[in-house]
Amino acid sequence: MQRRAVTHGRQSLECVMQGGAVTRRQSLECVMQGGAVTRRQSLECVMQGGAVTRRQSLECVMQGGAVTRRRQSLECVMQGGAVTRRQSLECVMQGGAVTRRQSLECVMEGGTVTHRRQSLECVTQGGAVTRRQSLECVMQGGAVTHRRQSLECVMPGGAVTRRQSLECVMQGGAVTHRRQSLECVMQGGAVTHRRQSLECVMQRGAVTHRRQSLECVMQGGAVTHGRQSLECVMQRGAVTHRRQSLECVMQGGAVTHRRQSLECVMQGGAVTHGRQSLECVMQRGAVTSRQSLKCVM
Repeated sequence: MQRRAVTHGRQSLECVMQGGAVTRRQSLECVMQGGAVTRRQSLECVMQGGAVTRRQSLECVMQGGAVTRRRQSLECVMQGGAVTRRQSLECVMQGGAVTRRQSLECVMEGGTVTHRRQSLECVTQGGAVTRRQSLECVMQGGAVTHRRQSLECVMPGGAVTRRQSLECVMQGGAVTHRRQSLECVMQGGAVTHRRQSLECVMQRGAVTHRRQSLECVMQGGAVTHGRQSLECVMQRGAVTHRRQSLECVMQGGAVTHRRQSLECVMQGGAVTHGRQSLECVMQRGAVTSRQSLKCVM
């Protein structure tokens, strides 16, 4: 059994008072050789006129297949009773393990949170998942005015590549705009491409506009192309306009071409106008057909 001792260590504490205000500095440094831990920790607290200014940092480095790098810092500044906070965490591991970064930034004015940023990045090597996630939130007067959230997941080695994002804007406590998108790409004979997006606009709690689209492309004898879109406009809770289209192209003896669209306009809850068209083209001895319908009420 072999025991490694601390080869280097420093600890200092400095406390200075000027005119009844405290100035404090504290640092700790611990360095070990031979595959052990290298650690540095510092704390600085300065008070001026009754307000606290605080900084804290921690750095930990390990060798020999363990956690190779870690940094954690916390900075808290108070001015006039309001907090300004920044926090970050960085963790890096070697040997096929996880690489993670996380940061949080929070700014407050007059006791109210005005801005917040949070990000998480997780990177894994050796055929595992690569993930990135971020969240941004802005608040004014206690209400959330803007929010962004994104998730990105990438896997090497023929697995899934997925991206998802959500954007939400709020005014006066009500959601005024929303965007959501999903992108999924798979290799190795599975679904090779898929996109889905949703856009929703709201005014005074009611949905005034909506767009939705779906695109799916598959290889290996399956559906090779498909598009579907839906657009809906509403006024005062009633649907005033609607568009829907479907496009599907298949190979390998199936339906080779198909288009379908629907347009509907409503006033006062009744259908005042409608258009519907269907175009279907099939090869290899099948039907070639075109059909259209127009209705006015």
